[in-house]
Amino acid sequence: MGFASFFKRKKKAALRPSEIAPSKEVSEESSEEHVLASLRETLTRLRAENGDAPGVVSAASLAALCGELGFSGESLGMLVLLRLARATDPNEVPEESLVGLADTLPELARMVAAAQGDISSSLDALLECADFAFTLALEGPSCKVLALSTASVLGNVLASALCSEDRTRTARFYEFLAASGAKGIKRDQFVSWFDFLPEVRACGAAQWAPGSPFPLVFDDYVAWELGQNRAEGAAGAEGARLGVTA
Repeated sequence: MGFASFFKRKKKAALRPSEIAPSKEVSEESSEEHVLASLRETLTRLRAENGDAPGVVSAASLAALCGELGFSGESLGMLVLLRLARATDPNEVPEESLVGLADTLPELARMVAAAQGDISSSLDALLECADFAFTLALEGPSCKVLALSTASVLGNVLASALCSEDRTRTARFYEFLAASGAKGIKRDQFVSWFDFLPEVRACGAAQWAPGSPFPLVFDDYVAWELGQNRAEGAAGAEGARLGVTA
């Protein structure tokens, strides 16, 4: 199981309530009943719509649930929801592990929002979520390396909780790994990247001292980033010169 399947909908997900045009006879009443429906009732409906196996919530139903909670099935919210449910397979989540989290959709939405807030404000919470996500996305229990394509999606999803500089640096890190020919990433590299981000942000890439306790690939990345910045700066200066003389 790769991380791409983590967010993939096996079947067409149910339309969100806002996407369904209510009939004249049932507009406000149906909408109110939908909001007041229990989490168990909602899951029962979604599972029936997607033909889920008994006792499990499929990836399609989980993505549809995310939509009804107000966030995308390809977002940090999805990852947080899986972690709250202590999922071990994102394609088959035990129904009771979700039902046991809350009674209603608004209550569950508040739980997810609070957990996302913790990830944004607490490095420990972020590292724990990164470690959970790495384990969840591995191909199997004996696998120790996460495919780069999978890690890139996952890393950027986690970085979405961070500041703009950290988000940009994370995207560039995976660009660097792909350009260097890397095919995968190890757990310590994947998780400690989020520990590295505030450190390099605090001192600046130009002042980063090689030989830190972080994985060596981070030093290589910083050197690559500085080279890219110089190249982009030179290209910009040349463009400005040509523009002036044109």
